[in-house]
Amino acid sequence: MIARSKPRAPCPPSRPLSAERGAVLIVSLILLAVLTLLGLSTMSTTSLEERMAANTQESARAFQIAETGLARALRTPGLSEVTTLEPEPVTLADSQREVGNVTYAIRQNGEYLPPLGSLFSATRFRSQHFDVESTGETRSGGESNRIRSVHHAGAYQIIPNFQN
Repeated sequence: MIARSKPRAPCPPSRPLSAERGAVLIVSLILLAVLTLLGLSTMSTTSLEERMAANTQESARAFQIAETGLARALRTPGLSEVTTLEPEPVTLADSQREVGNVTYAIRQNGEYLPPLGSLFSATRFRSQHFDVESTGETRSGGESNRIRSVHHAGAYQIIPNFQN
């Protein structure tokens, strides 16, 4: 005996293509637009953060160049003479690449008794006080992007008192 299958119910009539509304297309286009705006915003934020990091690095480099100028000024022989020196190029320790210029000036502020607690006799010694100003300027980034840092330091030098 052969088993017969049950007759199927007729399919409902299909809708014509002109009745499709395209909701999936609209939703996917909106989602694509939102993702594009999100990507553009992220790229803009990333480039801004990169510029901020570069400026921070250049500021730190200008600071270090100015500190180098202070150290050079305080090692100057004959500190008692008032001097303003011409700009010097500063190079990185690990390469021959110049990174900036440093200018420093030494100005004498007067002579006084040695500071208390310095163990120098006030009758045999005197102290000369100086103001040291150092200006560091970076070279990278072109003329419009140079960063300058100015540092001041006070110093004194104990010298024999030849007036007695």
